[in-house]
Amino acid sequence: MTPEHADVVVLGGGPAGSTFAAIAKKYAPDARIVLLEKARFPRWHIGESTIPAANGVLDDCDISSGGSPDC
Repeated sequence: MTPEHADVVVLGGGPAGSTFAAIAKKYAPDARIVLLEKARFPRWHIGESTIPAANGVLDDCDISSGGSPDC
């Protein structure tokens, strides 16, 4: 799929972009979602962290409880 044929294009595959793309697909399973990232993966990077305000989003994906992602 190309961005020209997508319903949603997400720029950046970091924590926010990848979470948004996963949640968008969860709530709109028929949507054509393209996530664009300029870096190659896997790549070395410094670890990420979240703030307590993100817990609601993580709960929605069933990530904060240690379960497998539901997004």
